[in-house]
Amino acid sequence: PHATQLYQHVPETRWPIVYSPRYNITFMGLEKLHPFDAGKWGKVISFLKEEKLLSDGMLVEAREASDDDLLVVHTRRYLNELKWSFVVATITEIPPVIFLPNFLVQRKVLRPLRTQTGGTIMAGKLAVERGWAINVGECCSLQLPIIGSFFPQ
Repeated sequence: PHATQLYQHVPETRWPIVYSPRYNITFMGLEKLHPFDAGKWGKVISFLKEEKLLSDGMLVEAREASDDDLLVVHTRRYLNELKWSFVVATITEIPPVIFLPNFLVQRKVLRPLRTQTGGTIMAGKLAVERGWAINVGECCSLQLPIIGSFFPQ
């Protein structure tokens, strides 16, 4: 069985709502080249906080999925391909990403997506334990091999 650091103890005082500010993709405006709003998760949380429906102490912080976590559903070859900016540019449908050093692509594009994936896994565990849970993000990792895109169509 796979051991993961994604699961964490969540006090009963916290709602089973999983989020991380790291979900939001922002990088020199490149995120605006795609019609998908890559910062919508933060906007949702901000709105709920402004309306006094949520506070920081109510949320469960998502953790970034590791390569070992992703290898449960992906091949090593696929994860290695994500080390090429060209591949990520193709998948994200943002051509200028091809010109970025991959360490920036990892930090600014893939880390947020891995964190959203970790949030989905944590929300799944919370849903089993509590009967419901919400991940204020997308589970991008599981979609990639199926539709070839980080962003739902």
